[in-house]
Amino acid sequence: MRGFSKITAILTLLLGLVLHAPAKAADNIAVYELFTSAGCGDAVAADEIFEKIAQLNHENLIALSCHLTFFDNRIQDPHSKHFCDYRYDQYSEHVMTEAGTPQVVINGRFDTSGTRENIVRDALALAHSLDTVRAVALALDEDSLHIALPHLRFAEDKPVDVWLLAYKKQEEEKDMATLLTGEGHHYINIVTEIKKLLEWDGEYRNLNVPLADFPADGYAVIAQYAEHSDILAAGKIEKAPKPLSSNPDRE
Repeated sequence: MRGFSKITAILTLLLGLVLHAPAKAADNIAVYELFTSAGCGDAVAADEIFEKIAQLNHENLIALSCHLTFFDNRIQDPHSKHFCDYRYDQYSEHVMTEAGTPQVVINGRFDTSGTRENIVRDALALAHSLDTVRAVALALDEDSLHIALPHLRFAEDKPVDVWLLAYKKQEEEKDMATLLTGEGHHYINIVTEIKKLLEWDGEYRNLNVPLADFPADGYAVIAQYAEHSDILAAGKIEKAPKPLSSNPDRE
C-alpha cells in the first residue's frame, strides 16, 4: 500500500499538469535532471542510480547531471558550476516540493530525492506515458549543432525559453583514498555549460550553434516556461566516438 500511495501521489501531481500540455501528441520524452555534489554524503547513491538508469539508453530519455557548488567548502567538486546552482535555485523556488541534495527534477514538473530509485523510475515511466514533451530535432556536423524547433502552442502569457546544455559523457574521479584501492567515483552526462539561446514564440525555428563555443561530448536542448518550470520540448544528440588511432609502429 505504501508503494501504491507514492505512485498515486506522483500521478496526481503530474496528471494535474496535463491540462497545460500541448494540443498535439508529444513524443514520450522524459528529462531526468540530477542535482548532485561530491561533497554531499548521499550523492554517491544518487549518482549510481542516475548512471544505472541513464545507461539503459532509452532513446527518449534525456539524463543530465548538474553539479552544485554548495558543498565545495567541504570537498571541492571539480565539476561544480554556478549555473547549476542557479538552475537548482529556480527549480527550488518554482517547482520543488522539498529542497535538498541530491535532488531529481523530471520534465521540470516533479521532484524527489535522487536516492529514491523506485520513485524516480515510476516518475520517469509516468513522464514517458503522459507524453507531454515534444521532440526537438538535432543534428551535428563538423562545425555546428543544428536545432529544429517544432511548432508548439502554449500559454501566451508565459514566456518560454530555449536552453542549450552541453555535457561530458563520462569522467572517473579519484581522491587519495580511492587511489589506494584503485577505485574511483564514476560520473556520466556531466553538464559543462548552460546557455539560453532565445525566448521562443512556439513557431517552427531553425538554429545553428557553433560547436567551437561549446566543446562537449553531447548536447541537450530544452524549451521550458521561464523561471524553470514545465518542460515543453526537448532533444539530445551526442558526438560519435572517435575511432582508435592507428599504431604508428605498424607502417
